[in-house]
Amino acid sequence: MLLNVQNYGKFLDQVSADIRQIENGSMETARIHISPRPQANISNRMGSPLDAFIAYESPLQIIRGIRPGEGLGWEDFRVPLSLDFSRNTVRPFDERRSIAHNLEHAQLYKITFTSGQRLVYAVERVAP
Repeated sequence: MLLNVQNYGKFLDQVSADIRQIENGSMETARIHISPRPQANISNRMGSPLDAFIAYESPLQIIRGIRPGEGLGWEDFRVPLSLDFSRNTVRPFDERRSIAHNLEHAQLYKITFTSGQRLVYAVERVAP
């Protein structure tokens, strides 16, 4: 398999943009519910063209979140393990219940993240 230089350049541009967002403090924020379905730690799924050549244990975990009332559907966010994040298992999001029910009963989280790779910089529980 040959390395596609064009894809590698795009990846570097995205990562550089994410780093600039963190340095400038210009990240996005959102309030999300997190899917109760377990997500395994990711192994090199950052979209790098080098994925085919390098395998490593990532210091990130993927969480699937949905922004209530925004109609965006489920989104993946990458949370560094160093944030020591854990879901609230007492108040999980229930996919079988209505948005209104989940807004009242399920844990809501405020996240700060980068636009490109959706790298989470901060996550906190907020009152539903």
